[in-house]
Amino acid sequence: MAKILFIHPYVESSFGRQSIPLALTYSILKKQGHHCEIFDTTFLDNAILLENRPNHDEELQKKKFFKEWDNDIFIKYKKKGDIFSLLQKKIDECKPDLITFSFWGSHLHAEGEYYSYHNGVQLINNVVINKESKVVVGGTIPSSDPKKVLEQNPKIDYVLKGEPELVYVDIAKNLDQRKSLNSIDNLNYLENDKLVSNKLRLLIDPLDQIPDVKMDIFDDRSFNRPFNGNIVRMLDFELSRGCWYKCTFCLSPFQRETTYNKAKNFRREKGIEKIIREISSLKKNHKLEFIRYQDESFNSIKEEKLKDLAKEYKEKVDLPFIIEATVNTSTENRIKYLAEMGCVQVGLGIESGSERVRDEIIIKPKFKNKQAIEVINCYKKHKIGVTAYNIIGFPTETKDEIFETIDLNRRSKPSRFTVSFFQPWEGTALKKKSVEEGFLDKKYEYDDGLNLGQQGGSLLKLNTMTSEELNNFHDFFYYFVHTPKKLEKILFFLIKIRLLKKFIINILDYFIKKKNR
Repeated sequence: MAKILFIHPYVESSFGRQSIPLALTYSILKKQGHHCEIFDTTFLDNAILLENRPNHDEELQKKKFFKEWDNDIFIKYKKKGDIFSLLQKKIDECKPDLITFSFWGSHLHAEGEYYSYHNGVQLINNVVINKESKVVVGGTIPSSDPKKVLEQNPKIDYVLKGEPELVYVDIAKNLDQRKSLNSIDNLNYLENDKLVSNKLRLLIDPLDQIPDVKMDIFDDRSFNRPFNGNIVRMLDFELSRGCWYKCTFCLSPFQRETTYNKAKNFRREKGIEKIIREISSLKKNHKLEFIRYQDESFNSIKEEKLKDLAKEYKEKVDLPFIIEATVNTSTENRIKYLAEMGCVQVGLGIESGSERVRDEIIIKPKFKNKQAIEVINCYKKHKIGVTAYNIIGFPTETKDEIFETIDLNRRSKPSRFTVSFFQPWEGTALKKKSVEEGFLDKKYEYDDGLNLGQQGGSLLKLNTMTSEELNNFHDFFYYFVHTPKKLEKILFFLIKIRLLKKFIINILDYFIKKKNR
């Protein structure tokens, strides 16, 4: 049987996260008898992979978007040693037929998708790989320009476009039989410097045909993570795949429109029986206290199915969970069923308080600010916490429009809120527009050097505000939301005086703490 080495090059948090498509691919190959191992960077000395960008989740904590947790718990997990030497040792011991990293997932947030590829490239470029071992990479970024990926990275033999799980079945079979991989669907490779792109398999439909997931390939400590200041047992998983929306900052439209040529079955859901069986097993095997569903649009499930699922889930699984949702799909009935099912938190995509930005720049499903406030109140009425997701630094966005975003958070009073810098991820419509209209330097036309991260800064050259002003909006977002509207412009002016920043933070912290007593 084939020997497969999965690389899970995760460094964006001190704690662990699971790659869902990696876990599913592993589950299929393990069931067929192939030998699978993992090189997981989560608890290694991985700072070199971060380059100049900050640790994503630690930054969210520092900016007061997350409740503080004891990060020393995770630091103690870290194993010392040169990360490249450790990978070399793993390769020498495993002698894999296949080395693979970066997997296509409709649920994986853009930051994780982006860096799983770039971190993996850094790793393989610093080790010696036997010529007999094949290196396959996938994911949205390699899928957007396979030729460029292969030309820039001679150690990569194949780019796998699209959904990976069933393609790896064919790859492992051919490796076991010592056959070439060149005829396998979804694979792209160079032949005499020309790109060969094999046809794509159909989307996996129904999803129930994939064997039940096994997460035992991951370090057990990776299931410990912070939630509301406490360390709990939690993992990431999916009940559905795909999204119908056209958000220009998101990877999903590229996946749907370009890679799969507007596939009519792009959004798919698992059956209730499989959901119950799979999650019950995960809960038991990993002693879970929570689960985070990374489905891009959880509430796109039809109300009647969600009602049935809620009843079965509560009776047979009873595991509290977190979801991602949009304003337009958050109906009162759905919120009620989610509460009955055991939902404790929802990540709600607000992005901007400006209707112009939402409707004309990022093309979100339309909603009014009043509707967003009503939806947040409805979730809170049903005892479901809300984390409002916000993004700033879009092309043509003005300072007043960012103040609109601040005011929407101020008026809606979500349980928590976060703000990120807009990042022009490879394959997104808004990246293309940013380059074409001069907001993004052409040297970033392909993603070389795009390494600031959602909490690290903006690469765009905005003509509506300075970089310092944008950074101040980001770094003081928490304080702006907690400042009365009539004082927000005064705060904006005062924080431009660098010597005053620390003093202002201390004053605001005092009054916010006093108000929250």
